Amino acid sequence: MKEVRIFIRKKSNSYQHSIERFAMSLKKIKKKQIFKVKIIKCPVTSKGILSRIYLVLWSFFNQGDVNHILGDINFISILMNKKKTINTFLDCRLINEFSGLKKFIYKWFWFYLPIGNSAYNTFISKFTLFQIQKNLKKKIYNSEVIPVPLVDKFNFKINLRKKKKILIIGTLKHKNLKNMLIALEGLNTDLTIVGEISLEIKSLCLKKDILFKNYVSVSDNFIKKLFKENDILLMVSKYEGFGMPVLEAQSSGMAVITSNIEPMRTVAGDQSILVNPNKPNEIKKNIKKLISNKDYYLKNIKRGKQNSLNYDSFLINKKYMKLYSKILN
Repeated sequence: MKEVRIFIRKKSNSYQHSIERFAMSLKKIKKKQIFKVKIIKCPVTSKGILSRIYLVLWSFFNQGDVNHILGDINFISILMNKKKTINTFLDCRLINEFSGLKKFIYKWFWFYLPIGNSAYNTFISKFTLFQIQKNLKKKIYNSEVIPVPLVDKFNFKINLRKKKKILIIGTLKHKNLKNMLIALEGLNTDLTIVGEISLEIKSLCLKKDILFKNYVSVSDNFIKKLFKENDILLMVSKYEGFGMPVLEAQSSGMAVITSNIEPMRTVAGDQSILVNPNKPNEIKKNIKKLISNKDYYLKNIKRGKQNSLNYDSFLINKKYMKLYSKILN
């Protein structure tokens, strides 16, 4: 039987889960008597020149009938058989953060060469496709936008407690934690933050008298537990490749406040609560409205649940199954 091989990174820390969940969803694709799907995990982490050269050679000798490279490690495809290769791109945030030679190498080996050596290139959002084309200054013709599937099943439960519990996931700079905390000053809420917190953020919370629970390196099951226990997801990032926690929260029965920028605007749905990530007062205004207006709170939850159904893994997997079948045929 022919084999579709999905190549994923070796995790560099214990709280990376998104790509792994994505891969497990694709593994569920079943095309009887035509092909089977196998996940191939890189033997070493993608760090340093030597390990990356090794991964390029290793992937060349571990090719299948279809080779699907799932984000972060797109460079491993540069020696693979072009006619059998699919690259999926998650984002290109680091292109704008790097400079000089480092930026040149990243642009060429993570984007330009893999894109040129693929039968098909998929992008998790129109925003990601647009940003990569803009940075490479070229149109990518063999491309298709296929969203990230909502892999896990979440228990839908609406909490009607008076004192709302707010959840923030992610603490890297682009997650915009500082502005969200400023917005929470003076509000009577319980706050949970997932991710490592800097001394600057701890000082800010102390100054603003914001009490919070903090969890680091949590499991998928614990994240599900947090979605079940909290009422509002605050995800007002300045940059995202996709924004999966938005859909997971909507699927769980949480209200969601996110950024009025792409791709969150598309992912969250056109009737969601969208705010300017650079304006803490606007964020605060919408949190207050969710807390004080029960009808508004419930309407946001119900619309969010309906929106999350558009990202069912069955619908997304059908699109990848078509690509796999095209290559195999």
